[in-house]
Amino acid sequence: MVDTKDYYKILGVDKSASQDEIKKAFRKLSVKWHPDRNNGSKEAEAKFKEIAEAYEVLGDEAKRKEYDNPKSKFEFHTNGGPDFAHMNMDDIFKHFHMRGNPFADFDFGFNQQQDKPIKGGNIRINMKLTLEEVMNGCTKKIRIKRFEPCTHCNGTGMTAESRRKTCKTCGGTGTAFDPNGFMIQRKCPTCGGSGYIIENPCKYCNGHGVVQNSTSEISFTIPRGVEDGMQIEYAGLGNASPHGKGTNGSLIVTIEIKEHDVFEKQGRDLVFDLNVNVVEAMLGCTKEINTLDGKTIKVKIPQGTSSGSELRFKGYGLPRYGNTIGSPGNMIGIVSVTVPKTLNDNERKLIEELKKQEHFK
Repeated sequence: MVDTKDYYKILGVDKSASQDEIKKAFRKLSVKWHPDRNNGSKEAEAKFKEIAEAYEVLGDEAKRKEYDNPKSKFEFHTNGGPDFAHMNMDDIFKHFHMRGNPFADFDFGFNQQQDKPIKGGNIRINMKLTLEEVMNGCTKKIRIKRFEPCTHCNGTGMTAESRRKTCKTCGGTGTAFDPNGFMIQRKCPTCGGSGYIIENPCKYCNGHGVVQNSTSEISFTIPRGVEDGMQIEYAGLGNASPHGKGTNGSLIVTIEIKEHDVFEKQGRDLVFDLNVNVVEAMLGCTKEINTLDGKTIKVKIPQGTSSGSELRFKGYGLPRYGNTIGSPGNMIGIVSVTVPKTLNDNERKLIEELKKQEHFK
């Protein structure tokens, strides 16, 4: 046996110790030398990593057998052992979770995850807006279902009869690996990422610290110039954090712009039909047009304007999103010359005379 480290001595067990005794010794020393129990001591951390290496070998029956063989050329790192010296504490715990988690049924009385903030879940909704609301911006007030702090336990999930216990599934880290064997780390399904479970939890929230409220009324402001399909995030308006340990999630609003009776949105431009009758087109005229933001402007239709002509009204289109620097779009009138479908006798007579004139031959 080449490796000079005495792993049995490090764990304080005899060479005849059972695998269960080795596991218990490792867990006992883990509590004693965990840095969080020793004010972050570097000496304690080094000791913890040393006993982790010892358990890595003696906790595996195949590795232990090779280590015990006096003829073996066993050496920890050349036999696939992890480099504990350069791993942080979270990575060491995750490593052992993949080997069956020696802490699964053991309560340290503390864990690294349980005091870390957990953000509440996001809420996603679709919001339909009129073009007027896109033009001017608006404030929306809605009722939604969302999780809010439980008033019976002040959001803690606990009562006087409750106690916290390290989650057996994740050993207090709040994370677990994919059950299908993929090397994908995910939130622990048992504790929801908190790292602990609550015995005798609050009966109103079942220990989660939050309850779903179906009458939550919230308001939020939508800036001018939003686009169809745009998503706007409102921090803090989502679900409350479990156990009150973090911030609320976000409300994420997906914008959907309704069709308008008059205007068609093309980018930031607003296109509309500008109807004139045939006489107005021939002679020219002045028209009053209502803009999307409620103004009335006068426009001169030039003499001889043909159907399909475009008249542009600069700056009367939609603004840029959030009032950012840059010109707004334009309002564009597409001239549509209307011709009467029926004529009375007098009208027909006048038009017949008009046909004889120079510009109508």
